Amino acid sequence: MKSSALWQNFFCRRPAAAVLLLAATASSTAASADEVQRLITNSYRFEIPFEVDVEAGEEPNCQAILYKSQNGGKTWEREQTAPASKGAFVFTAPKDGIYSFAIRMTDANGTLLAPIEGSPPELEIQVDRSEPVVKLELLEESERMLTINWSTDDPGAVPESLLIEVTDVSSGIRTRLKTEPAVAGTTTVPFPDSGAVQVRASIVDAAGNKGEARRKLESDYEQPAESPDSKSPYAKSPERPAERPEATP
Repeated sequence: MKSSALWQNFFCRRPAAAVLLLAATASSTAASADEVQRLITNSYRFEIPFEVDVEAGEEPNCQAILYKSQNGGKTWEREQTAPASKGAFVFTAPKDGIYSFAIRMTDANGTLLAPIEGSPPELEIQVDRSEPVVKLELLEESERMLTINWSTDDPGAVPESLLIEVTDVSSGIRTRLKTEPAVAGTTTVPFPDSGAVQVRASIVDAAGNKGEARRKLESDYEQPAESPDSKSPYAKSPERPAERPEATP
């Protein structure tokens, strides 16, 4: 489970500019500190911490208010209120989507120290619990050569997470194919000696959701009588015949 965090520094006695820092466990696409911080998570429940600066030895006597927007900050909805000493809000998203947040402080009388209307978001979290849909196709376009086509239309798919494994159904030997990182592509490898394979393709998106597909295929051609192709990723190294001792004259 991933979590996201928003650290805010506030002064109870006067308005202050918010300083946002991202938790190391969150996936971020933010470019710089003066832009809205953007996170993506596959958890519906996450924490939004904040800090309040007070004079040494004093206790904060103000309130923190969490505002939420689902239209990019055009309108704001008061979501939660907590004592400044609490230090964090816990938010539960009702569904997938993009949620914008801003935190405002009040003074001891409950008056906002800074307006919220017309303010831009300070944090934007995309909640994504959907697994990438992986499309996998197996073809035998030439004799005993397996063509593997894969693709996903998930915009958040991470190409470097692509994993394609080919398993010889008869022996159970599993081989991970070396492919270029891509959300769509094709590769061709020889069929194993048994002529029957199972292929698994998987990919992970930016939120940490994993999608995969499995397919099986049997070759329409029989294995040639000659020795296995040494270039096949499934071929075993030939065993050397045992040496006979030389005859004693």
